[in-house]
Amino acid sequence: MRTVVAEIVIKADKTFTSRASGTGRPAHIEKGTWKLAGHTLTLTTMIKSRANPGRTESLTMSKDGKTMTLTSTMRSIFAKAVFTKS
Repeated sequence: MRTVVAEIVIKADKTFTSRASGTGRPAHIEKGTWKLAGHTLTLTTMIKSRANPGRTESLTMSKDGKTMTLTSTMRSIFAKAVFTKS
């Protein structure tokens, strides 16, 4: 199992930047927009091409607002990530 370090910066202007590193490849950086509905934060990437038409990921925030959990099946691989407010 590989360790990946991921950071999401949520900005007040409804944009975000994410950075993932530790996969043995150069850091992967994405930018996009976000919206919040209840306890669900939806991130939509701005990178759009034939190969990547703009991906949407949803994260569920804890009731205390200190963590967000992402469950993804991207590329048929199940992954779960928990982000902690710093």
